[in-house]
Parts: sequence; C-alpha cells; structure tokens
Amino acid sequence: MSEDPRRFDVGRVSIHLNHAPPVYDPGGPVAFVGDLPDGAEGGFLTKAETEAARRGAVLMVVQCPVAAEASEALLRESGYTFASSWYSGSLIAFAAFSDTVSPASSVRTATAADVPRLLEIGERKREQYEAFSPIFWKKAPVARETFAPFVTSQIENEKNIALVFEVNGDIRGYIIAQCGNPADGYVDDYTVADPAADWPTVGASLLAEAGRQAQARGVSAFTIVTGHADDPKRAVVEELGFTLGKNWLVKPLRQEVNEP
Repeated sequence: MSEDPRRFDVGRVSIHLNHAPPVYDPGGPVAFVGDLPDGAEGGFLTKAETEAARRGAVLMVVQCPVAAEASEALLRESGYTFASSWYSGSLIAFAAFSDTVSPASSVRTATAADVPRLLEIGERKREQYEAFSPIFWKKAPVARETFAPFVTSQIENEKNIALVFEVNGDIRGYIIAQCGNPADGYVDDYTVADPAADWPTVGASLLAEAGRQAQARGVSAFTIVTGHADDPKRAVVEELGFTLGKNWLVKPLRQEVNEP
C-alpha cells in the first residue's frame, strides 16, 4: 500500500494536509493536528510546523479540547490564535431549552428560490469571519460562485433540514442541519443577515426549529460550529443548551501569509 502524501507523523501525532473549502483561500494547503499529546512542549510544535511547512502547508490548525488547559496555554504561547469553536449537545436535553423559544411562523423550509438571498447573507458572514481570522477564513475570490451550487445541493438534500427566517418577504437568516448521521446532526451553515441585531430572535428561532425537526426525525444530537469571536451567535447556542467542547487554534507557517 502506498503512503498517503496527505498524512504524516511527528512523534505519536498524525498530521493531515488538506485544502480549504473552495469558499476560502488561505494560500495553500492546511495542516490539521488532532489533540496534542500529553506533555507536549514547544519543541514538538516547532518540529511539527517545520515538517508541515516543508510539505507545502501555509497554515497549522490544532484541535484543542476545552479541558486541555495546558495545551491551550502552550498553543497561545507559541503564537496560535483562536479560529473556530465547536459545540455539542443532546437533542433530548435540548427540548427543555428550545421550549423557551416559541415556534416562529416566520420560519419555513428553504427552497431553491431562496438561494440568491442566501448567497448575499453568506457573503456577509464570510467577510465578518475573515476579520475574525484573516488567514483561516480568507475569502476566496470565487466564494460566491462556488457557494451557489453547494447551498443549492444542501437545500435539495432530503436528509438535511434547511430553514429560513422570513419577514415580509425579506429573509433574515438561514440554517442547514446535515442529518445524514442520525447519531449526530452537523450545523455549520447557520447565519443571520444582521449579526448585531438578529441572533437573539432570528438565530434562536432557526436553531430551535431545526432542533425540533431533527428530534422528530430521530436525530439524537447536534454538533454546531461557530467562529470563536462570534459572540452573539455563541450566546444563542449556549442559551439553547449546547456545550463548548473544543476550539481550533491556528498559526500561519509562512511570513508572506501575514502580508496583505
């Protein structure tokens, strides 16, 4: 069996090289590291970063569980910054929290006709997130064009729950819960038109309804991804009973990646 060039080991840790989704353009491959080994030190990170850069990676991404305080401290001391936060929660327990958000008549199933408006809202989100983490979420020049067929396919996928919040013909937000795995639905594409104002109302209603529908289908849990700096979104996710499990921290591996 030939060696997978996208995977290599540093000590006891496997590192995977991947390309970012086409809506983002960090400038090259991204090296992803799972949880750091117990007792990891700065020397391990330096070795891992050097090998990843030698193989062409421009960015190192390290997963860090919330409970791994020593690993988080090491990463921060080594120049890593927060990018994304990952929440999880049982939809059985979720029911008690979602009942505090009344079903909104403004929430409906998304259709292909909604895609142009979803592209507008999605573009604003990418601009917002690029400001949060300029390399990890650097917006690709063709982001809008590549997002169109993706979001259309997600809406048309019967295993997914795709909802919009519409008021007087104006879509104020959307959520897509990928429910192909009944043990754990996955929510990444979930945003609102006005991040400063819409999360407590629009965002909460969308997540509550997606959770209700997923539970009715037999989905037992959700994993929800947010930007670490997206405080209004994180507040809604936490208020509805989801628990922060891990963060992704990132570090550029080439000096030129930092330059405009």
